[in-house]
Amino acid sequence: MVLFDWRHSFFYETKWAIITYKRYTFSSREEKNMRKIFLGFIVYALAELALLIVIGQNIGVLSTLLLIIATSVIGIYVMKNKGMNSVQNVKNTLARGEAPGSALVDALLTFSGGSLLALPGFLTDLVGLLLLMPFSRKMFQPVVYYWMRKKMKKGQFIIVQR
Repeated sequence: MVLFDWRHSFFYETKWAIITYKRYTFSSREEKNMRKIFLGFIVYALAELALLIVIGQNIGVLSTLLLIIATSVIGIYVMKNKGMNSVQNVKNTLARGEAPGSALVDALLTFSGGSLLALPGFLTDLVGLLLLMPFSRKMFQPVVYYWMRKKMKKGQFIIVQR
C-alpha cells in the first residue's frame, strides 16, 4: 500500500520538493552558554564604544581615527611577517622530528595577537599587544595548553606526524 506517490503530486511534475529539517533544541546548559556569549559581546561592544568616545574626547577625533588605522596596519604587518616566521619555526621543529607543542602555541598566539591588532578598537589592541609581547605571551601559554589537552581528550584536536 502506497501512502504517497510522488508521480501524481504537484511537486513531482514541477520538480519542486519540500525539505524539512528536524528542529534542534538546546539543552539548558547550552542556552546558558549562549546567553553568556551574547552578553559578553554586548558588554564588549559597549566598553569598546565608551573607550573610543573617551579617547576621542581627550586626543581628538582625527587622532583617534589615525591611531585606529595605524594599529590595524601594524596588525596586518605583524600577522604577515611574525606569523610566517612562527609557521616556519613549526615546520623546522617538525623537520627535526620534535613535537611542535611550544612552536605551535607560539604561532597561534602570535597570529591571534596580530589579528586582534588588525581589528578596530582599543581593547582588542591591548589584548593583541599582550599576545605579541614575549614576556606576557608566557602568561597565555598555559591556557592554550590546557585548551589543547582538553580538545585532544575529546578527540577534536589531533596532531598527525607523517
